[in-house]
Amino acid sequence: MPFTLLKPDGIDLSQTFDFTGTVTGDNSGELVKISNYNVSSGVATITFDNVFTTTYKNYLIITSNVFVSSTAKTTFNFRSGGSTLTSNYQQAMSGYRSGNSAIEFGNENQTDFTTTIANDIYQDSTYSERMYIYDPKNSNDKRISQLGAFKDSNQHHMSYHGTGVYTNSTTSIDGFILERTAGQFANHGQITVYGIKNA
Repeated sequence: MPFTLLKPDGIDLSQTFDFTGTVTGDNSGELVKISNYNVSSGVATITFDNVFTTTYKNYLIITSNVFVSSTAKTTFNFRSGGSTLTSNYQQAMSGYRSGNSAIEFGNENQTDFTTTIANDIYQDSTYSERMYIYDPKNSNDKRISQLGAFKDSNQHHMSYHGTGVYTNSTTSIDGFILERTAGQFANHGQITVYGIKNA
């Protein structure tokens, strides 16, 4: 007796049937890996050049369990043509610590973004962060948002979120640099840059 495999809500995959033809579509997801850095030995800076192009408008940077050797901050700067851009950064962040206390941080007209709120990352520990970069090649302000976790200088574990803006009209931004204000990135961890497919 004939039966219908195609139902209003899709194909009944509980049946056995033959298929001829071509399946089309894109199953690769919405993120495209552009670059990756595995931390294995001590370095004070990590540079990603030529990762921002006109191919994608928006980007995601994942920092995963990156080990740091000294109690200090990690800073972020945009780069253009191999040069680091060191002015016009503004930022606002808030977080909560395992010591049952909140913390807020904001600045204007700074030389960089801090990636982990006001408190330093504690020595010999790791931090993780997700940072979105919104249309860094546009001719207006460049905006970011952040979400992360780390152990702070008071040895409290904390999570934080924040937003930042680079107030510059340049359209030539093509990369970024991460830098420790003291000590090094060391031993282990990974930083990966993804392009987000345009709608």
